[in-house]
Amino acid sequence: MKKAVATALVLSVMLLVVAGCGGQQSYQSPTPPASSGGGGSSTGGGGDAAAASANVAIANFAFDPATVTVKVGGKVTWKNDDSAPHQVYSDDGSIKGPEMQQGASFDYTFAKAGTFPYYCSLHKNMKGTVVVK
Repeated sequence: MKKAVATALVLSVMLLVVAGCGGQQSYQSPTPPASSGGGGSSTGGGGDAAAASANVAIANFAFDPATVTVKVGGKVTWKNDDSAPHQVYSDDGSIKGPEMQQGASFDYTFAKAGTFPYYCSLHKNMKGTVVVK
C-alpha cells in the first residue's frame, strides 16, 4: 500500500512539473550582468551606460524594452515575436524598417548621438525610444 501511495505522489508531482513547463514562449533579449565600465552588449535603458548594441523584442503589441541606450555607432536589433506583422519607423523618418512577419528581425546602426522616438507604422500605439550617447 505504501508503494502505491508513493507512486501516486511521484506521478502527481511529475504532472505538476510538466504542466508548469507548457505555455507560450517568446523571444527574450538576454540581460547581461552589471559591470563597472568597459564595452560589451546590453539592452540597458536608463542610466549613463551606453552599450555597443541592444535587442528589442516585439511581443504582445509592445516593444520590450521600450527604451534602449547605445553608443554612437551602436546597433539596435528588433525581432518580431508577434503573430502580426510590425514595422519600425522613427518619428524623424530616419529609420524605415521593412514590414516584419513573425520571426523576422531588423537591424539599424545609429551614426549620431540623440534621442530617437520610434513607433510601429502598422500599430501606431506601439512606441519606443533609442537613446544614442
